[in-house]
Amino acid sequence: MAAEEAFQAAVVELVTHLHTLYPSTYIYWTHTGSINGRLASMVLSDLDPLRQFVEVVEIYSPGSNNDPIGSGNHASEITHQRNANILITKINKRLNT
Repeated sequence: MAAEEAFQAAVVELVTHLHTLYPSTYIYWTHTGSINGRLASMVLSDLDPLRQFVEVVEIYSPGSNNDPIGSGNHASEITHQRNANILITKINKRLNT
């Protein structure tokens, strides 16, 4: 099995396991547009096409919007705030608020 297929299988296994343990929980899978993020997005869209328990959300990567880059090439505080706002919007939409 290719590395990409193994990764995708692990994503499905993880999300399916979490959904089995916590069936009323809604999962937001975030990624920054990376190759792995896109691979996960593809299998999660197939796993839950109606978004009943999981939604893939693309967030900003380190340095996006000319934000400073955080330690170890991670997102800075500003980028984390932007990403939190993306998730807040998604959660509010899901909760109809």
